Amino acid sequence: MLTGSQYSSLIPEEYMNTNGIPLNTQTVNEFKYDPNDPYYYYNYSNNTNWIDAISRSGNTQDHNISMSGGERRPCIMLQWNI
Repeated sequence: MLTGSQYSSLIPEEYMNTNGIPLNTQTVNEFKYDPNDPYYYYNYSNNTNWIDAISRSGNTQDHNISMSGGERRPCIMLQWNI
């Protein structure tokens, strides 16, 4: 799993491999991380801890009802798991 900085360092390499010319990260707003440009600064300079984001605890519930019968006695079973 890559951090935001690691991912950002791979983008110019991918650009170079695709186009054959280097990407000038000084002219692309997403790479500047300039606090004076709030849109690009707050949207592109923050890292996300993806392990924490995708591995939260959750609640599960399981409900089953089973009914069966024969000639003499019907049997009803109720199972409830939380």
